[in-house]
Amino acid sequence: ERWRLKVRLRPPRGYRNWNIADREHRLFVQRIAATGYVQEGPDNFRQHSSVRVAVLDQIRWRLSRFIADQHPHSVASAVVRALAVGDRQSIDNDEWRIFRRTGLSHLMAISGLHIGLAAAFGFWIGNTLWRLSPWLVMHMPAQSAARVTSLVTAASYAALAGFSIPTVRALVTLGIVLLMFARNRRWSSSTIFALALMAGTIWDPLSVSRPSFCLSYTAVGLIMIVNSRVTSSRQPLPAISMVQRFVSVLRHWLAIQIALCVGLAWLSIAFFGEVSLVSPLANLIIVPVFVFVIVPLVLAAAIVQLLGAAVLPECLIAIVVWIFELLWPLIEWLGTL
Repeated sequence: ERWRLKVRLRPPRGYRNWNIADREHRLFVQRIAATGYVQEGPDNFRQHSSVRVAVLDQIRWRLSRFIADQHPHSVASAVVRALAVGDRQSIDNDEWRIFRRTGLSHLMAISGLHIGLAAAFGFWIGNTLWRLSPWLVMHMPAQSAARVTSLVTAASYAALAGFSIPTVRALVTLGIVLLMFARNRRWSSSTIFALALMAGTIWDPLSVSRPSFCLSYTAVGLIMIVNSRVTSSRQPLPAISMVQRFVSVLRHWLAIQIALCVGLAWLSIAFFGEVSLVSPLANLIIVPVFVFVIVPLVLAAAIVQLLGAAVLPECLIAIVVWIFELLWPLIEWLGTL
């Protein structure tokens, strides 16, 4: 919408006291040049509504309303809306406090983890459907077509999130990785990380002072270090049982969580003044459920609802809400430790 308003503006200002948030710096990073309020007057009116600009916001609002109408006044519904369209307004302060204490607040913001899952989902769909036609496979390899569907799916999910800065950074990183595979070159993980860091900095130079920028790239770097250590120390075995494979994956996942807890502790203290000691345990239990169950179901529900289906999205949302309601008492208990 386009409005004509009489306003009173002033330059952003912040207090110089110690140990408080720098409001002026925060507004500068958000590119807010002035603050103020609307004054009463006869010239205040809505001029018109811009359909071209508002199409994406209308889609996001309809999807958010659809989820909220299915399960109103529910913590699970608020979480599903946050995962689907980035609408986190329904998560109250007490719930945010629990997520911060357990180190799970990163799951409520659509970022690199969620974009990566959407890309993997799009790659699987594209690769599976493309292989159904021998004619298509003869003209283009299935993996090449799957890279396109992967990027399209990730970009669509980022659009539902409103193209927030973390999603744009994740898209840039995904583009670099897909370009590497498209050129049939094998780059080291450090090269990919350096290119992604450079691209993210060039895309939005002011974001280097944001907590999400420092936390996300530090987390990715720690995960790469752990993966390289585990890969280099792994000995080839002739055959291992399913139990041994599960124990190996569990140890790898636990090593990642401990590295993230220790490596990100000083950043959490610097930015937020607190650190979660139960974060490794909480992420060890909750993150796999989000990665393999909740987020894929939310993506599927959003896709089929936007395609016009009626019953299937309701069933998928109901399943997600039921699963999260089973997890919520455990999350609350972890938050009290």
